[in-house]
Amino acid sequence: LLSNILDVGAKLRDIHEYLEYAFYGLSALLVYFLVINPLRVIVFSPTFTVDAMLSDDNKRHKIYRDAAKVLISNENITDEEKELLKSKIHNSKELKAALQTVFNQSIRANINEAIVKNSKSVLITTALSQNGNLDMLSVIIINLKMIREIVELSGFRPSYPYLAKLSLNVLVTSLIAEGIEEIDFTEYMPTKLGETLTDLPFVKTISSSIIGGVSNSMLTCRVGVITQMYLYNDN
Repeated sequence: LLSNILDVGAKLRDIHEYLEYAFYGLSALLVYFLVINPLRVIVFSPTFTVDAMLSDDNKRHKIYRDAAKVLISNENITDEEKELLKSKIHNSKELKAALQTVFNQSIRANINEAIVKNSKSVLITTALSQNGNLDMLSVIIINLKMIREIVELSGFRPSYPYLAKLSLNVLVTSLIAEGIEEIDFTEYMPTKLGETLTDLPFVKTISSSIIGGVSNSMLTCRVGVITQMYLYNDN
């Protein structure tokens, strides 16, 4: 990202030095809002981890109660679910069941909707783009945005070990997005179909873009599902 910004800045310097400075300023703002801020939201959100071996019922109830308070302030669950949590907050077993109900209804539905929405964004962006570097940056930015939305919708982030695994998944997905642009998909199609597409360059370009967009979209969907799985493993 930095090398691309510096490369464009150097070209703008040939036009006017103030144009170069303006570009660097705009780039700094975009990097903050598209990369740094989503990371800040993710890392500094509360985590909700219940140790399966925890035998102290009072400690377990305290964890459930703290989690319920976070969810009660969550704008993404219904008023009925908030009232359910409030009514069960003093009973450990009933509160656990209430938390499970809220996670498996509104929160799960909202997370699934966010995953589909961001996967569509990746499909459109990478299908239209004909540049591997741009595809890689788009996938990183949209995946970060999706993870941030999932964290905001649930009110919690995965634990740090899971965040580390999630970071690796996002990195691999973005690198694959960069490499997909260089793949000639006609080589993997039935011979007659591949030859037909090769003879029609415009159709070949469109089909390759669509296949690349769908592949990146499915990988983004996978990252979203993994994020949700990590949240539910902890919670």
